[in-house]
Amino acid sequence: MTLIETAFRNGIWQGRLEAAKPPGIEALHDGAPLSGLTVEPAGPGVWTVTLPLPASVLSAGVQVISFRDAGSGGLLYSLAIIAGEPAADDLRAEIALLRAEMELVKRVLRRQFRQE
Repeated sequence: MTLIETAFRNGIWQGRLEAAKPPGIEALHDGAPLSGLTVEPAGPGVWTVTLPLPASVLSAGVQVISFRDAGSGGLLYSLAIIAGEPAADDLRAEIALLRAEMELVKRVLRRQFRQE
């Protein structure tokens, strides 16, 4: 089985699962199963997996949601959500901050060149 993320909007995570037979998968946060997970057929051997994220998952720090095969317990996909004050040593948070600053610099430079 292969699970890939296809969308994550408005608190709803969606993925595409390729499996030969109807899958039994579960989503876990801190070892506890999350409710609301749906798996719907999208074609031969293809399934759409949808999980609306509950508010309890959104907390400061890094939260990880694991999608795994309910039968074998094998990990299919993991989703990391970073919220709140970014950790000083978290490289992803630093890159996101740098990107935001670069966007600000680009907007200022573009505005400056348009005025000249």
